[in-house]
Amino acid sequence: MDVKITTEISILQWNCNGIYAHQNELRNYLAVNRNKYDVICLQKTFLRQGKSFLLPGYNAVRRGRITGDKGGLLTLVKHYNLGVYSTFQP
Repeated sequence: MDVKITTEISILQWNCNGIYAHQNELRNYLAVNRNKYDVICLQKTFLRQGKSFLLPGYNAVRRGRITGDKGGLLTLVKHYNLGVYSTFQP
């Protein structure tokens, strides 16, 4: 098995102001910048309990807001099969 070891990491940070409302914008941006980001950090996802957002090739870790409709964090980490596991927190 070949494992690419690098000392560089590329991070995208975006206040998406509602991931479902702007998911096409994110997906289009990532299609143009294919394989550029190792980690994608999204704020203000507005994800409610029981809802999730996944991107192929990434593991998702999220934290929803307990009260109110706004807020929420979602971190997507590129899947390298190195022991990073997805978690879902409603």
